[in-house]
Amino acid sequence: MVVVCVVVSANDQLPQFPIPFPFPLPFQPSPGIPGLPDVAKCWSSVMDIPGCIIEIYTSILTGQFGHIGPSCCKAFLEAEANCLPKLPFNPLFPLKEQCSRIANTAPPTIK
Repeated sequence: MVVVCVVVSANDQLPQFPIPFPFPLPFQPSPGIPGLPDVAKCWSSVMDIPGCIIEIYTSILTGQFGHIGPSCCKAFLEAEANCLPKLPFNPLFPLKEQCSRIANTAPPTIK
């Protein structure tokens, strides 16, 4: 929950969602935390994928990490590599594990 709270506190660029939730979504706008000004920039790849934040949030709430799409997983892994090492611990380990499996089995992209 620390990661979610830190990311929630750091992002002030996310549009509001039409679906009300009983508590704030990860990455939702709120005042920043002193000393962590670059967290919103770290998570920008996740915020750029439509629906990705909801997929991650739902996975965290339900504990079911198998419903995240490949593009969202790729963005999460990029953000995780850049952002989570800056935090004292990583409570999103199951999400990282699932996304690593998806990334390893996804077909290569053609350029």
